[in-house]
Amino acid sequence: MINKIQLVSSLTIMAIVDVVLLLFVHEWTTTRIVSLAVIDAAFILSIVVPYLSPKNENSYLYSTTSGLLTIGYLVLELIIGIAVIVTGWEGLVPIVIQVVLLVLMILFTAIMLSTNSRVEKEISVKTASKDDIQAVKREIRDAYNKASKENKPPIERAMDDVGSLSGFGPMFTEIDEELLAKSMDLVDAASDDDGDRIKALSKDICNLCSRRRKIRSR
Repeated sequence: MINKIQLVSSLTIMAIVDVVLLLFVHEWTTTRIVSLAVIDAAFILSIVVPYLSPKNENSYLYSTTSGLLTIGYLVLELIIGIAVIVTGWEGLVPIVIQVVLLVLMILFTAIMLSTNSRVEKEISVKTASKDDIQAVKREIRDAYNKASKENKPPIERAMDDVGSLSGFGPMFTEIDEELLAKSMDLVDAASDDDGDRIKALSKDICNLCSRRRKIRSR
């Protein structure tokens, strides 16, 4: 949520700027009206952007950059807009300058939001991949503890292979899901002390680990 103090402060300053200009400028031409509208748009943008910014540790750079940019744009537009209104600079040029700056600011904000959304999604996928591997390790340890002494060696080899895995991301999603499924099956096999099934599942896990390492090395 937008900080209430920030919201009230921004709206108050915007209202003061509008009232002062409306009181002291009596002739409102198209150029002056557009300038005032763009000034108000800059204020609104400075309020909306922080609201759109995601609030987490991974988005600190985005939030800081977009915040500084919107404040910088607001200050620039205040200088240009007030100068146009006060000096009575008429014509298409001042309108084009301000509208172009506003459009560029909106486009930049949209690009930043899109980029941040993509980064957030990648981080989410990497986290899920890491969680899957941790779950695989827990399942295999559980299988090792449940297996009889003679059936522990193949599980131990699978445990070592999984323990050596590194790297997380969307490219591993399918294999990590397979690893998790195989490790859960391995727990069942260990509970039944089914030697043949334990060997087969442990081998499958080792093969999946090998495939995963090949993908990582590409």
